[in-house]
Amino acid sequence: MKKYINSITIREKTFDNGGSALNVSINIEKFNKEATEFITEKGYITLNIARRKEKGKYDETHFAYIYIKDEEEKPKPKLMENKEDDELPF
Repeated sequence: MKKYINSITIREKTFDNGGSALNVSINIEKFNKEATEFITEKGYITLNIARRKEKGKYDETHFAYIYIKDEEEKPKPKLMENKEDDELPF
């Protein structure tokens, strides 16, 4: 599940030489309210940045979100699970 962070605005600036930079604006007061519950034990928040399909109302080119692992998500099955040592996987 994704939790979109609405307090961050990201715009990409492209230069004539082909380079680019991301301009990031953060409303600190709103960000603190949105992100406080996602702070890790070490005091970090992991933000994911993704490109928008279309520019936003204020020319935003990217958006930020926090990935939240659902409690119901199951781990991926292991390929060699329940195999005897002498059995080959093919």
